[in-house]
Amino acid sequence: MMSNKRKNSTMRSLVLGILTLVLGGLLLSGLQGLFFKKEKQPILNENPVTSKPIIKIESQLISRSVILGPNPGGVWAAKPLAKDRFLWHQLVIHIQNDCTKPVYIDARKFHLYLTSNQKILGEENFSPTSKGIEFQTKRLSSQWLEPGMNISGNLFFKVPEFKLSNGLDVNKAYHILRYSRGLNCQIKYAPF
Repeated sequence: MMSNKRKNSTMRSLVLGILTLVLGGLLLSGLQGLFFKKEKQPILNENPVTSKPIIKIESQLISRSVILGPNPGGVWAAKPLAKDRFLWHQLVIHIQNDCTKPVYIDARKFHLYLTSNQKILGEENFSPTSKGIEFQTKRLSSQWLEPGMNISGNLFFKVPEFKLSNGLDVNKAYHILRYSRGLNCQIKYAPF
């Protein structure tokens, strides 16, 4: 049988051992941040931020031609052998309405900018032509575009054949399409 002193000593050792383990665990968990990086837990938001509604406008130059329409009955950009020759620059345009409201797309409000860089400030621009409209079977039509819907079509721009008025070489220029103001939704352009 154990004596009282020995029981008290064993009990004290047991309590001290438990306290040492608890305090050691607390101390280690506090120091863990110094030695080990904790993963941040994501903060869940009841109202997550969604992307802004936008109109996506994508364009691509698909041809440069002397005649708009069937050859030779179409519309010439410039008479053969003229000094100030022009070409028809044909762009295919795709528009996606990711806004919450319908928007009216007016094909006449597009402008083609030719630039040496990807900025259009003060650069020469061209409006789409209505000449030879009977030959433009896939022309982008002016229409209301409902949310979630998209349209595609072509527009033709009459552009100098070689050099712009500022001396820029047309063959080396960026072709940047922009829509003039009037849409009630933010516009995102591609490729620029």
